[in-house]
Amino acid sequence: MKLTPEIANSLGLWIVCVPLLVLSIVQAFLIYRRAKSVADSGVVQLNSEEKNLALKTGLLTSIGPSITSFISIIGLQAVVGSPVALQRSAIICAAGTELRAANFAADAGGTVLGYGMPLEVYTAALWVMALNGCGWLLFCLIFTDKMTIATRKITGGSATMLTVFATSAILGTCCYNGTMYLKYGGGMITAFLCAVIMRSICALIAKKCKGILAWSMSLSLLAGMAGGAIFEYLNP
Repeated sequence: MKLTPEIANSLGLWIVCVPLLVLSIVQAFLIYRRAKSVADSGVVQLNSEEKNLALKTGLLTSIGPSITSFISIIGLQAVVGSPVALQRSAIICAAGTELRAANFAADAGGTVLGYGMPLEVYTAALWVMALNGCGWLLFCLIFTDKMTIATRKITGGSATMLTVFATSAILGTCCYNGTMYLKYGGGMITAFLCAVIMRSICALIAKKCKGILAWSMSLSLLAGMAGGAIFEYLNP
């Protein structure tokens, strides 16, 4: 039997995929409640204005990645169906990684990923996608709570060093994630430069209007996506 849109979007798949979506929502609520509890306890030494700014920044910053996630889901659901695409996006939210994992299974089965592939290969693709993300999830489960201990040892308990350490980690992560795509040239470079320029503009505006900082991440992501899309459209 071959995979069809009716099978990929069947009630049975929705039933097994929806619980994980619900779990993600519950986790988001628990993380918010925990963060609010820590902020109110005075451990992080934030006043009410700073806590509200942090919450607003988090909400606004999520806009850009949410748009990227939405686009990723559209691409993923075209080959594995809507329920599986939503489930995988709720866990990893990296369509490229999920598609590569599924393609490995399709290649091993001697077929092409998408509707029309044998159900056996489709099932194998779902297993490969699930197992591919288990390593990351287990690492977070085992070592996330240990990061506090490591951070204290590295910074020596100094609040100043903690700020330096956190800023360095964020800059390193952003630079790595951004520059690794520059090898593809063209639209990728344009998207990277547009995002950097927009972030620089936000930093300049923030000197007179600090409220722009809450929007800077989302605006940078949107500028990058728009710049890359325009470049690809003008250079097919």
